[in-house]
Amino acid sequence: MADVLRVTTSVNTSTPAPLKPGASGAANQVDRVGHAALDQVGTNSPEIKSPIYDSGSVFQTFATRVSETPDLTETLQKLLIGAMSENAELAAAEGENAIPSLLGELAGKLNMSEADILQNILFQKDQSTSFGSEIFNVLREIAQENYSAETTNYIGSFLKALDSNNNATQTMKGIITQLNNILDRIPRSYAEGIRNAMGELIMEPDSQGLQDNLKLLKETILPMLGRYVSTTNDLGATRDRIQLLIQDISRLNIGGQDEVNERFAELLDYAKYSLNLPADKLNELQNLFSKAVNSKVDLQNDFIDSLAKALTQTKGLSTTSQTMINDTVNALLLNRSVYMPFNHIVLPFTFDGNFMFTEMWVEKDGHSAGGVAGEDKTKRVYLNFDVQGLGKVQAAIGLTDNSIDCLLNCPDTVADKSKTIENDIAKIFTENGFSIGNIKSSGDSFQTELEVLHKIYEGRSSINVTV
Repeated sequence: MADVLRVTTSVNTSTPAPLKPGASGAANQVDRVGHAALDQVGTNSPEIKSPIYDSGSVFQTFATRVSETPDLTETLQKLLIGAMSENAELAAAEGENAIPSLLGELAGKLNMSEADILQNILFQKDQSTSFGSEIFNVLREIAQENYSAETTNYIGSFLKALDSNNNATQTMKGIITQLNNILDRIPRSYAEGIRNAMGELIMEPDSQGLQDNLKLLKETILPMLGRYVSTTNDLGATRDRIQLLIQDISRLNIGGQDEVNERFAELLDYAKYSLNLPADKLNELQNLFSKAVNSKVDLQNDFIDSLAKALTQTKGLSTTSQTMINDTVNALLLNRSVYMPFNHIVLPFTFDGNFMFTEMWVEKDGHSAGGVAGEDKTKRVYLNFDVQGLGKVQAAIGLTDNSIDCLLNCPDTVADKSKTIENDIAKIFTENGFSIGNIKSSGDSFQTELEVLHKIYEGRSSINVTV
C-alpha cells in the first residue's frame, strides 16, 4: 500500500535534515527532495543526490518559493487562533458592541455546520480553475487532437484575453490597492499628484470605463511614478510594488471585450482554415463562446470573501502579523500556479465548539503504475486536520478507479483506538460508494509539503522555461 500512496518519511541522520518551509538552507535542500523514494513507510531514506537545475528557470523559481514559504499552520492558523482569543477578550471587556479587526471578523465566521463545511469545500474545488465551463472542454479536445505550437498559441492567446476580461474588475481593485500601498511609502510631494489623479479612476468600469482607466493609468499615473523612481533611484520594496502594479495594468490592458472577440475570431479562423474543423464543431464553439461571455455570474462565498478582505487590509497590524499575512498570501498564490500538481483546499472552522484547521491536497492528474499506458491511474489525496485540544490527524489516500487505500496517522492520545478509527473510516468510504483496498494506521507522521515537492519535481523535465 505504501507504494501506491507514495508516502515517504524524513531522511535519516546520515543525510541532510528534511526540508522545512521557511528554514535556513531550504533552497539547497529542495533539489534533493525530488529524488527521495522509499519502498515502504517507516524505512530510512537512501542518500539523496542533488541534481543541477537552471536557477533562473520559471520552474526552479516556483519550486524554491514553495520550499521557502512557511506552512499555513505557521501563519494563517496562528493568526486565526490569536484573532479568536482577541474576540473573546473584546466580548468580555466591551460586550456585543465591540468591533473586531478584519481578522477578528473572519474568525467570527468560522462556526460552521456540516452543510457549511461541505459548501465551502465544494466552492474552493469548483473555483480551483478559471477554465471550467463547457467551451474549455471543447478547446481541450481541439488541443489534444491537433497538438502543435501554433494551435497552442492561438488557444493560449484567447484564454489569456478571456481570463483577463473575466477578472477585469478584480484586477482594477488590485491596482487601486497597489497604488495605495505605494503612496503610503513615498514622500507626500510625489504622492499628492498621484492621489488626485486616482480620484478620476472608475472603480467598476464598463468597456468604455476600462479604456478611460487605462488611458489615465498609462498616460498620467505611471509617468508620475516613473519620475519618482528616476529622481530617487528607489531600488527597494517600493520599486518591487511598482513592478507588480505594471503587471496588473498589463492584464487590464488585454481585458477589454474587443480584445477577447478579436482573439476568438482569430482562433475560429485558424480552426476553420488550418485545422479544417467541420461546420458543426465550429458552430458549437461559437455558441459556447457566446454562452461563456454572456452568462457571467459573480459568485459569492462568505468565508472566502472575508478571508480576501482580511488578507488585503493590513493597516494597523503589527510587523509580525503583516509578515504572517504576506506569507499566507504567497502560499495561496502559489496554489494558483500552473506548476502546482495538487488542488489545495484550506478550511479553518469551528464545529461543536472545537477549532480545526483543515488542509486538503488533491492530485490533479494521477499516475499509472510504472507509467504503463492504459492502466487505471491512481490519484493521491493528503489530508491534515489540526484539531485544537487533540493534535494533528493525517491521512494519505490512494484512489484508483473506485478503490481506496488509506494510511492514517493519529495523535498518541488516541493510539489505543486505532482499530476503531480504521473501521469507522472504512464505513464512511463504503457508505459513499467506494471499495476498500487497505486501511491501516502508522505511528510515523509525514510532511505533506515534502510529498507535494516530490510530485512537483516529477514534472520538472516537462516544465523548464528560462526567463
